[in-house]
Amino acid sequence: MKRFIKKNIYLLPIFFISFAFITIGSKNSPLYLINDWYDAQAFMTMGKGLINGLIPYKDLFEQKGPILYFIYALANLISTKTFFGVYLIEIFSFTAFLAYVRKTIKLFFSDKYVYSSIMLLTFAILMLKPFGHGGAAEELCLPFFMYSIYSMFKYLKIGSITKREIFVNGLMAGIILWTKYTLLGFHFILAATYFFVEFFNKKYKKAFISSLLFLAGMASISIPILIYFLINGALKELFNVYFIINMTAYSRIDSTLTKIIKAFSLLGYNLVTNIPFFIFIVVPLIYYAKKKLELNIRGSKWIIFISLLFMGLGTFIGGTNYFYYSLIITPFMILGVLLLNRLFHKYNIRINVIRNVSLFILLITALIQFSPNIYYTHLKKNDYAQFIFADIINKSKDKTLINYGVLDAGFYFTTETIPECYYFMRNNFSYENYPEMFDEQKRYVKQNRPHYVVTRTNYAFLEDENYKIIESFRQRYEDEYHVYYLYERMTK
Repeated sequence: MKRFIKKNIYLLPIFFISFAFITIGSKNSPLYLINDWYDAQAFMTMGKGLINGLIPYKDLFEQKGPILYFIYALANLISTKTFFGVYLIEIFSFTAFLAYVRKTIKLFFSDKYVYSSIMLLTFAILMLKPFGHGGAAEELCLPFFMYSIYSMFKYLKIGSITKREIFVNGLMAGIILWTKYTLLGFHFILAATYFFVEFFNKKYKKAFISSLLFLAGMASISIPILIYFLINGALKELFNVYFIINMTAYSRIDSTLTKIIKAFSLLGYNLVTNIPFFIFIVVPLIYYAKKKLELNIRGSKWIIFISLLFMGLGTFIGGTNYFYYSLIITPFMILGVLLLNRLFHKYNIRINVIRNVSLFILLITALIQFSPNIYYTHLKKNDYAQFIFADIINKSKDKTLINYGVLDAGFYFTTETIPECYYFMRNNFSYENYPEMFDEQKRYVKQNRPHYVVTRTNYAFLEDENYKIIESFRQRYEDEYHVYYLYERMTK
């Protein structure tokens, strides 16, 4: 036990850094009353449905991957009334991410500047607009990507990799596949790298074994998930919603070439317009284009660059650019961390415990001042429609509720209700691409199924369906103000 503690003692400062920065920068932290981000609320609703016996895609409609719902189900087991469970998962997830950042640094440099680099990286990530509110699928995937990027750098540096590491990389790819499959571009290049490097070195058996091990890792994650949905009679719904609808409901008429050009354009836009990305990814890419990266496999720089391109291709191929999409390229900020360490070593920057503590205090203070979320730490319950409407709904014997015409705004969460309608919210689809969701929501209220209807638009037709506005509230969401309306059914 003592040996284990001694070997992993480095995790303590990393855990503390994660704890401190996530506590201030994520809306899942106890410093915030609620995470009012629509996506996080939808994931919480799905997680709560899971632990209450509802099956994703079969009983509730949402189009992210099942692993994300399992994560939020775990968060609900920790706390159903707060986001504390998500907060704990975030801290441990980010700690694992930073642990592999450290391992990657140590492939090239000593421990001398590790914690200074990690603090600067963490601050940069928490200041990113794509980090957003906290709890995104992209954020929770960071440790899986960082393990694989560490493995890639290790392979490119020493020219070999163990069978176990290839298998684990397959596991990482399997987790990504069933969390958000559009993020798999990087792992496609990673698997191809293992295969083709060995193949061109005439190690044909090793090349094919590496591919089989990678696929075996993916299968180890996929098979239990498929069995779960098979047992629950929802295998068809899983493939229909998670794959088919995702591929068609966001569809545009653009040609494949146009989609690829748009994807690369959006990747470039995000790299240039997000200052932390520009400093930690673009600048190092320019620097290392002419400088040695201390990697021994031929074409290593191209492999890294192409893996970044493929990650961007998968992320932006749909032509949309939601603020949190580009968070997934965060692991490539390791390029900037390595450049920082190179410069620190070159100029022999003096770092000691006192200077590290001073840097920590400086960055935490800056995060408190400039975090895009810090505004929400000052809000009370009477600043949120979610709590104001919940006070009304919770007094009723009939708490049936539908979140109408908008993404899950958090009213299921504050009223502690489980949706009774399959389309419990309106996802980001247009009517033309997926009319069924809109028509079904309209049918629910036409049949007077929910006692309460919450909207973000004053839908006049609801008055004709025996509903009446009983409360409205204007509040800030991100950089805009929205008015929420609470309708109550007047007749049975």
